[in-house]
Amino acid sequence: MRLHRLATPTLLALLITLALARPTAQAPVTKPFSADDILGVVAVNVLDLSDDGARVAVALRRTLDNADTDNYRSGDPTYVTPSRVQLQIIDTRSGARQVPFKGLVSVRQAAWSHDGKRLAILVLDNPGAPAPVPSDAGAAGGTAKPKARPKEKDQPSGAEGPEARLFVWDTAASVLSEVPRSGATRVSSNSGLEWTADDARLVLTTRPASLDLEARRRFDALTKGPVIVHDGKEPFLEWDALQRSARRRAVVELDPATGSLTTIVPESHVTSYYLARDRSFVTFLEDVTEKTDYDEIGGTDNRLRLVTLPPSGEPKTLAEAKNLKGLQLRWSDDGRWFAYAKKGEIFVQGVDGSKARSLTPPAPDAQKADAAIPDADRKAGGKPGDKPEEERESFSTESFSRDGRKLLASSKKGYYVIDVAGANPGTLKRLTEANAWMADRRLPRSELVSYRDADGKVLYGVLRYPTNYVKGQKYPTVFEIYETFFDNGFSGRAMFLANHGYAVFNPSVNLVVGRPGEAWVKGVTAAANRLIEMGIADPDRLGVHGTSYGGYATVLLITETDRFKAAINVSGKVDMVSFYTDSPRLGVRNTHAPEKSQDRLGGTLWEYPERYLEHSAILRADRIKTPLLCITGDQDPNVPDSQSREIYYALRRLGREVEWVRYVNGAHRPPSNAAESVDFEQRILGWYDKYLKAEPKSGS
Repeated sequence: MRLHRLATPTLLALLITLALARPTAQAPVTKPFSADDILGVVAVNVLDLSDDGARVAVALRRTLDNADTDNYRSGDPTYVTPSRVQLQIIDTRSGARQVPFKGLVSVRQAAWSHDGKRLAILVLDNPGAPAPVPSDAGAAGGTAKPKARPKEKDQPSGAEGPEARLFVWDTAASVLSEVPRSGATRVSSNSGLEWTADDARLVLTTRPASLDLEARRRFDALTKGPVIVHDGKEPFLEWDALQRSARRRAVVELDPATGSLTTIVPESHVTSYYLARDRSFVTFLEDVTEKTDYDEIGGTDNRLRLVTLPPSGEPKTLAEAKNLKGLQLRWSDDGRWFAYAKKGEIFVQGVDGSKARSLTPPAPDAQKADAAIPDADRKAGGKPGDKPEEERESFSTESFSRDGRKLLASSKKGYYVIDVAGANPGTLKRLTEANAWMADRRLPRSELVSYRDADGKVLYGVLRYPTNYVKGQKYPTVFEIYETFFDNGFSGRAMFLANHGYAVFNPSVNLVVGRPGEAWVKGVTAAANRLIEMGIADPDRLGVHGTSYGGYATVLLITETDRFKAAINVSGKVDMVSFYTDSPRLGVRNTHAPEKSQDRLGGTLWEYPERYLEHSAILRADRIKTPLLCITGDQDPNVPDSQSREIYYALRRLGREVEWVRYVNGAHRPPSNAAESVDFEQRILGWYDKYLKAEPKSGS
């Protein structure tokens, strides 16, 4: 998808936000929002907007249509998770829409030709999935109805990977045509999709089918054995190497009329690529990683290279991997400039070999630092009269304008446009109303609430009122916790609980590296106090739940306080020692999280063993008085279900109220199909109803 920088973010946000908002239809609001309704909500994703803005391609997706997932294939680079959508092409002037396919298809990419007359569509699905069928309008003059591939269960172990099909939609004729396929070379599952400047060919990535076959065999060997050997001398973790194998691909031009291919970048480990607007060259990041990186999740060493078109000779190296480590490049639309932030300072450099230039004052700790690109110009150190170093701004790059003359940058103080004048965003026009069926559903109103935690820090959270809210009455209140919340975007579970008489609050907390656990008792209990002061929350009917990191936080919280009368941990860890390193299919994810990222313990297990112990709820299970429901998926590659097994058997041993629900085929999101998804939401509601709505026992 081409990015129309600074031109379309408002439109894209409008499309998505309004698609999920309460429908405009004036139907009587009489029906409760149910667990089944959660699966029926339609999310709208903008695939591409034509250059003239006249047409937009959107994908309408429901969880109901994509609930069945084979979680046993987690980590298999030849498996794609379901994403069946309805593709719509909307005329932004009239609102008229066309539907190229009958029913649902797994559209992964779509790209308008520059003249807006054709839309290229990449459909990617697993073996055995229903084949794409053109709509009646699209079938006329198009290809015959494609045949479905054999079902995956009928294929031998080690079968080839997902099948990619390319289609082109002719807007004037309303005709959908399938692009002929070329031999054993297939479009890679991680391919981009765009047209050349003359709209004659498509640029994408391909790989031989034999590579997918080898990847599937490696996956089977790691999961089925019968004998699996792990060798510590190998440069990559086994699952890390398997995931990286998907980058082995070639960048090509494809003739949509004949399916013929012209190689631009020969087969190599291509992380990403960028086609110059004038089609005179392609730049690409080549993965040259030599071993698993423990400092970054999925860390990759990439060198930046350039290929002139038509290709002649070896690609030119613009920057070595060591100089790009940890940087995110932002490209101008013409592909001739890229910008990056290094230690708070922004640099810009051309692909013509010119030196990097700094566009901002150097950050305090970067006065003498080298720029990321060799021979970059650097500013001198501070001078008398300069602001104190701690007051200097640290900048980040955002994006270029289309003409390459404007660069959007940001700092903690706000956004800046370098060498640019402001632009009028224009008049907004609604194009989608994907959830008209929700017009008669009761949806709660929401409010942003401020409060102070135990340290006096001002925090914010999102409150959703019960749909039967009457001012002055107190309600059972549940807190869904994670990290910080400022957005009242659509939350199916919050809508569901609010329809059953609960106030739902998403609090924020102030997490501190080294001792993040204390943030929950300081912040969530303070949020509860605030809602009690507002006269909304019943102090005797408080519940708390969270998923993943939020589940971990939930169990930690109830080791510190018994104010909550019910708690739910969905896919959250409880033992930081056994969890450490236990994510083979995710590489270094579960070592990186406590050492350097989300879990915020600030170091390795052997550097700070006391921190790992202090943040292991299992070691304080005897303090838990709150009834706890644990929900897991047996196939979870992130947080193994053994984490909930530990806390379940500990609390059972202690005689506490605890229940553990296992979805055997589920993953990090435990349900694996639509029926389980409804069961999942009903169990959450049932747990809260049992402990927050039950009548007090006689004499209590």
